[in-house]
Amino acid sequence: MNVKKALKVLVGFVLGAFAVLFVMAYILLFAVTGTEPISQMARGFQNRCESDLSKETTLVNFVERDLYLPSKHLHACYPLDMSTSFDYDPASVSLVGLLPDFSIPNFEPEIYLEKEDEIRIHFTGSRPDINEVDPMIKLGFSDLEKSFNYMTNVKLNRDGQKIAKYDEGQKTDYGLTFYKTNATGTFAKDLYVHRNDAGKIDFMIECYNKDKKPAPRVFYCSSVSESLYDNVSFKYGFTLKHIADAERIDRMVKDIVQDTVEAK
Repeated sequence: MNVKKALKVLVGFVLGAFAVLFVMAYILLFAVTGTEPISQMARGFQNRCESDLSKETTLVNFVERDLYLPSKHLHACYPLDMSTSFDYDPASVSLVGLLPDFSIPNFEPEIYLEKEDEIRIHFTGSRPDINEVDPMIKLGFSDLEKSFNYMTNVKLNRDGQKIAKYDEGQKTDYGLTFYKTNATGTFAKDLYVHRNDAGKIDFMIECYNKDKKPAPRVFYCSSVSESLYDNVSFKYGFTLKHIADAERIDRMVKDIVQDTVEAK
């Protein structure tokens, strides 16, 4: 009996020690990564899709929406929303191409806009039931007019002081209105706005300028997100070198995005 009791105590001690070590490791990973380790592991091992290079397009069930993505452009595909009440980890997928015509690139994984002629189309999605997990983390897509008003009126530091202002805007000879910011550092993004014949904004692009700190290897631009579905948005990024061609790029991207919702 004494031996059995001793074995039970030993087993309990080992299991207890293992549980303590597991919790400590979990907390350490959370502190280092800034996100939930379980979510990271799930994203890495359960939540990933691969291109079907035998076909022109790869069908991906992206947060319960079917997307037909061009196989040779598909990159970094995570089609499940892994968000929890502790961690915001939406679904995401990128398409990578080269300007001017979205040709097939030779790119290195995990390097963003490594070439001056690179363009990336990025989709972000939330699962339809995300409100049941946490209403505060549901993706919200306001219209571009509201986004413009917010971006040009609200840039605050930790003390609530406005730290970025834009000028009144200047017309360019390539169809955009250029809004120069006085901000430096991470807020050093100028704004380029395109309006349709009715005067409504139909796309906006933010571009880092020379006051960005730390200075990037290339100055890159990113469009403001637009809705594809009520739970899926898209935006695209390219380098400042191509800003004068933004109107044609926006048309090209929206044609590509529209193609993703139609079976080939």
